[in-house]
Amino acid sequence: MAKIFIAEDKLNYLEHPIPAAPVPAIAGQQVPLEALAAHAAWVKGQKEVVELKTLLSQQAEQELLQIMREFHECKQEEGQSVSSYVLKMKSYIDNLERLGHPMSLNLAVSLILVSLRKEYDSFVQNYNMHDMGKTVNELHAMLKLHEQTLPQRDKSS
Repeated sequence: MAKIFIAEDKLNYLEHPIPAAPVPAIAGQQVPLEALAAHAAWVKGQKEVVELKTLLSQQAEQELLQIMREFHECKQEEGQSVSSYVLKMKSYIDNLERLGHPMSLNLAVSLILVSLRKEYDSFVQNYNMHDMGKTVNELHAMLKLHEQTLPQRDKSS
Protein backbone atom coordinates (compact mmCIF):
# COMPACT_ATOMS: atom_id res chain seq x y z
CA MET A 1 0.00 0.00 0.00
CA ALA A 2 1.44 3.36 -1.01
CA LYS A 3 1.87 6.08 1.56
CA ILE A 4 0.36 9.44 0.85
CA PHE A 5 2.38 12.41 2.02
CA ILE A 6 1.05 15.87 2.55
CA ALA A 7 3.69 18.55 2.09
CA GLU A 8 1.80 21.15 4.08
CA ASP A 9 3.56 22.32 7.22
CA LYS A 10 6.71 20.28 6.47
CA LEU A 11 9.02 23.25 5.89
CA ASN A 12 9.78 23.50 9.61
CA TYR A 13 11.16 19.95 9.58
CA LEU A 14 13.49 20.82 6.72
CA GLU A 15 14.78 24.06 8.22
CA HIS A 16 15.28 23.01 11.84
CA PRO A 17 16.77 19.95 13.55
CA ILE A 18 14.69 17.77 15.84
CA PRO A 19 14.61 19.48 19.24
CA ALA A 20 16.01 17.59 22.20
CA ALA A 21 13.59 15.28 23.98
CA PRO A 22 11.91 17.03 26.88
CA VAL A 23 13.24 16.11 30.32
CA PRO A 24 11.78 17.07 33.69
CA ALA A 25 13.19 20.27 35.18
CA ILE A 26 13.39 18.69 38.61
CA ALA A 27 14.19 15.06 39.33
CA GLY A 28 11.06 13.12 40.14
CA GLN A 29 8.74 15.39 38.17
CA GLN A 30 7.05 14.25 35.01
CA VAL A 31 7.31 15.95 31.65
CA PRO A 32 3.97 17.45 30.63
CA LEU A 33 2.10 15.26 28.14
CA GLU A 34 1.81 18.18 25.72
CA ALA A 35 5.61 18.49 25.58
CA LEU A 36 6.01 14.74 24.96
CA ALA A 37 3.30 14.82 22.30
CA ALA A 38 4.89 17.85 20.59
CA HIS A 39 8.28 16.12 20.51
CA ALA A 40 6.76 12.88 19.17
CA ALA A 41 4.96 14.88 16.46
CA TRP A 42 8.25 16.56 15.53
CA VAL A 43 10.03 13.19 15.24
CA LYS A 44 7.17 11.81 13.13
CA GLY A 45 7.20 14.87 10.86
CA GLN A 46 10.97 14.62 10.39
CA LYS A 47 10.65 10.92 9.51
CA GLU A 48 7.93 11.71 6.92
CA VAL A 49 10.17 14.35 5.33
CA VAL A 50 13.05 11.86 5.05
CA GLU A 51 10.73 9.26 3.52
CA LEU A 52 9.37 11.83 1.09
CA LYS A 53 12.88 12.87 0.04
CA THR A 54 13.78 9.21 -0.54
CA LEU A 55 10.63 8.59 -2.57
CA LEU A 56 11.15 11.68 -4.72
CA SER A 57 14.79 10.77 -5.29
CA GLN A 58 13.81 7.28 -6.45
CA GLN A 59 11.16 8.72 -8.78
CA ALA A 60 13.69 11.18 -10.24
CA GLU A 61 16.13 8.32 -10.89
CA GLN A 62 13.40 6.34 -12.67
CA GLU A 63 12.42 9.37 -14.72
CA LEU A 64 16.07 9.99 -15.65
CA LEU A 65 16.47 6.40 -16.80
CA GLN A 66 13.29 6.59 -18.89
CA ILE A 67 14.26 9.91 -20.50
CA MET A 68 17.73 8.61 -21.33
CA ARG A 69 16.25 5.45 -22.86
CA GLU A 70 13.84 7.45 -25.05
CA PHE A 71 16.51 10.01 -25.94
CA HIS A 72 18.95 7.29 -26.94
CA GLU A 73 16.34 5.60 -29.16
CA CYS A 74 15.12 8.83 -30.78
CA LYS A 75 15.83 9.02 -34.49
CA GLN A 76 14.12 11.17 -37.08
CA GLU A 77 11.51 8.90 -38.59
CA GLU A 78 10.64 8.66 -42.26
CA GLY A 79 8.06 11.32 -43.05
CA GLN A 80 8.60 13.15 -39.74
CA SER A 81 9.20 16.88 -40.12
CA VAL A 82 12.55 18.10 -38.92
CA SER A 83 10.71 20.57 -36.70
CA SER A 84 8.78 17.93 -34.76
CA TYR A 85 11.95 15.85 -34.46
CA VAL A 86 14.05 18.74 -33.06
CA LEU A 87 11.26 19.75 -30.67
CA LYS A 88 11.09 16.17 -29.38
CA MET A 89 14.86 16.08 -28.87
CA LYS A 90 14.75 19.50 -27.20
CA SER A 91 12.11 18.23 -24.76
CA TYR A 92 14.48 15.44 -23.71
CA ILE A 93 17.30 17.97 -23.25
CA ASP A 94 15.02 20.23 -21.19
CA ASN A 95 13.83 17.32 -19.05
CA LEU A 96 17.40 16.26 -18.34
CA GLU A 97 18.19 19.80 -17.21
CA ARG A 98 15.08 19.86 -15.02
CA LEU A 99 16.31 16.67 -13.34
CA GLY A 100 19.67 18.28 -12.61
CA HIS A 101 21.59 16.82 -15.55
CA PRO A 102 22.15 19.71 -17.94
CA MET A 103 23.73 18.89 -21.28
CA SER A 104 26.40 21.02 -22.91
CA LEU A 105 25.33 22.89 -26.04
CA ASN A 106 27.83 21.03 -28.24
CA LEU A 107 26.62 17.65 -26.99
CA ALA A 108 22.96 18.57 -27.46
CA VAL A 109 23.56 19.77 -31.02
CA SER A 110 25.66 16.71 -31.85
CA LEU A 111 23.00 14.32 -30.58
CA ILE A 112 20.39 16.06 -32.71
CA LEU A 113 22.59 16.02 -35.81
CA VAL A 114 23.57 12.34 -35.59
CA SER A 115 19.95 11.18 -35.47
CA LEU A 116 18.75 12.98 -38.59
CA ARG A 117 17.67 11.04 -41.68
CA LYS A 118 20.11 10.47 -44.55
CA GLU A 119 18.63 13.42 -46.50
CA TYR A 120 20.37 15.70 -43.98
CA ASP A 121 23.87 14.22 -44.40
CA SER A 122 25.07 17.14 -46.54
CA PHE A 123 23.68 19.62 -44.00
CA VAL A 124 25.44 17.81 -41.14
CA GLN A 125 28.71 17.67 -43.07
CA ASN A 126 28.51 21.38 -43.90
CA TYR A 127 27.60 22.23 -40.29
CA ASN A 128 30.55 20.26 -38.93
CA MET A 129 33.02 21.62 -41.49
CA HIS A 130 32.17 25.19 -40.59
CA ASP A 131 32.03 24.56 -36.81
CA MET A 132 28.91 26.67 -36.60
CA GLY A 133 28.41 26.53 -32.80
CA LYS A 134 24.73 27.39 -32.92
CA THR A 135 22.16 27.06 -30.15
CA VAL A 136 19.52 24.35 -30.45
CA ASN A 137 16.96 26.99 -31.48
CA GLU A 138 19.29 28.37 -34.17
CA LEU A 139 20.01 24.85 -35.41
CA HIS A 140 16.25 24.21 -35.48
CA ALA A 141 15.70 27.26 -37.71
CA MET A 142 18.56 26.24 -40.03
CA LEU A 143 17.20 22.70 -40.33
CA LYS A 144 13.70 23.97 -41.16
CA LEU A 145 15.18 26.08 -43.97
CA HIS A 146 17.21 23.12 -45.23
CA GLU A 147 14.11 20.90 -45.16
CA GLN A 148 12.45 23.26 -47.64
CA THR A 149 15.27 22.57 -50.14
CA LEU A 150 14.80 18.80 -50.00
CA PRO A 151 12.89 17.10 -52.80
CA GLN A 152 9.32 16.38 -51.78
CA ARG A 153 8.52 12.70 -51.48
CA ASP A 154 5.30 11.30 -52.87
CA LYS A 155 3.26 10.66 -49.72
CA SER A 156 0.57 8.66 -51.54
CA SER A 157 2.83 5.65 -52.07
